[in-house]
This record gives sequence, structure tokens and C-alpha cells, in this order.
Amino acid sequence: MKYQFNLKEIFDSSKDFLQTYVLIKFSAKAIALSFLFSILLLLLSNPQFSISATLLENKEQQQGSELEGVFMRLQRQDSNLYQKFRANVYSSATAKDLWIKGWGSKLFDPNNNFEDGEKILKPQGIFTRFSAFLLGYDLNPYYTHLDLKSYIAGKVNIRKAPRSADFTVMMLTGGDKDLTRKFIYDLIISADNDAKQKALAVSRARIKSAMNELKNPKNSLVNNGLSSILNSEYFKVASLSNDLPYYVYFVDLPNASEHPVSPNPAAIFFADMIIFLIFGVLYSYIKKNKEELW
Repeated sequence: MKYQFNLKEIFDSSKDFLQTYVLIKFSAKAIALSFLFSILLLLLSNPQFSISATLLENKEQQQGSELEGVFMRLQRQDSNLYQKFRANVYSSATAKDLWIKGWGSKLFDPNNNFEDGEKILKPQGIFTRFSAFLLGYDLNPYYTHLDLKSYIAGKVNIRKAPRSADFTVMMLTGGDKDLTRKFIYDLIISADNDAKQKALAVSRARIKSAMNELKNPKNSLVNNGLSSILNSEYFKVASLSNDLPYYVYFVDLPNASEHPVSPNPAAIFFADMIIFLIFGVLYSYIKKNKEELW
């Protein structure tokens, strides 16, 4: 026999449950308590603001001169400015450059407790110390640029939507927004400059190699190809030998969001109200039916 729902019976049961366990003074007190708890939670929370900069790949630098020829066009097929820039943001070379600029002291010693920026004591947990003792290795007592690298990897996010021309470098901060804006700016400039220095080293090596090969007699096709590569690399060195960004350029400089990203007051009030109401209904149900339940 097929079971049929009795809508009237379901409605009456739901109405009885609401009147007995939900629409009562205890549930109203639970909701009021949830509001007080939410206010306390918000007062104890540290608002997190989003600091972000919008960048665009500098594709103009890939065009080069008309003398590049087929060799350089083949090389450009594997070129991805975004990936190169992203890799350098999280590189040790960029972290070391920022460390030299003093960002280690600004981030790890904001209160200037240590005069020497190279000897900022790094707190070590008990478990970390115990593990080092058991395994027999030494812990570095001071912060280094590798700690700054880990900080960047954990805090800074680079986001690019599929098939989008621009991308965003961002991080959250609950402290000095102006300091974080400067950090994001210096990070972008340092990452781009590090990528430029690597590209300069490669171009100069290619120039030296091409010039050595041109000293030896070869057929005209090979000589023309080497000359094309040589001209292209000289053009690239000229483009790299300046202080301007090379791989990317700014669409929007680093700026802070007007409202905090976290916490979300509306979500906290709603979530706490639901949680406290559920616990209130559960408590009322157990209290009224404890003899049957136990």
C-alpha cells in the first residue's frame, strides 16, 4: 500500500512544535543572548582590510623590432609575462631585495625592539624546540629573508580570471593600511626588477655567444639569423636598462578597501541567531521530554 502524505497532519504537527518549542520565552531569550554574543565577538575581532593593486602584462615589450626574424618569434611562443612575474613575487631573490630595503624590521619588529635589523629574535614554539632537540638540528634564532619569503607566500595572493587581461596582487591586513600599501608596491617593483635582472643576464649571455659565433665564417643564412638575434638582444637590453616596470605596469596602484573584508557583521549575527535558536529548541525539547528520553 502506497503511503500518502497527510498535509493537515503535518501542518498541525509543525504548528504544535513551533508553539511548544520555538515560539516561547526561552527561545526569545536565546535569540537575545545570540545578539549579545555577536556584539562581543565583533568587539573582540580585528577587522581585516583588503589591500590590492591591479596590474596588466606589458605585452608591448614582446613586440621587439622587425629584425628579430623567425628565431625570436619561436622563442616568444613560450613566453608568459604573468607566470614569470608571479614566480618572482614568491622568489627568494625578491624577498632578499625587500629585506635589504628594511621590510624585515618593519614587519617582524614594528615596535623597534631590536637595534640591529639583522638580529631580530624569532620566537620558537615549545614543540619546535623539542623536535629540534630530538632530531639534533639547530634552529636559527633570528629572522632572515627566508622568513620574509614565507610571509609573502602565506599573505600575498595573485589572482587572474580566465582569459582576463589584468590580474590582482592583494593581501589582508588588520594593522597599518598605509604600511601594507607601501609593502605591496615595493613587492611588485622588486619582483619586476628581479625578473629584469635575470632577463638582462640571459640577453647579455646571448649577445656574447652570438658575437663569438659571428667571428667564425658561416653561410649567409646562419649569419643573418645570428645578426637578427644579436640586434634583438641589443634592443631587449636597451628596454631593460631603465627603472620602469618591464613585465607589468600598474592599472591601479595599491589601495585599501573601504569596508573590512572580515568579519562580516550580518553573517555573524545571522549565524549566531540560528545556532542559539537551535540549541534553545533542543534544550526545551530535552527538558520537556526528559522522562521519555531517559
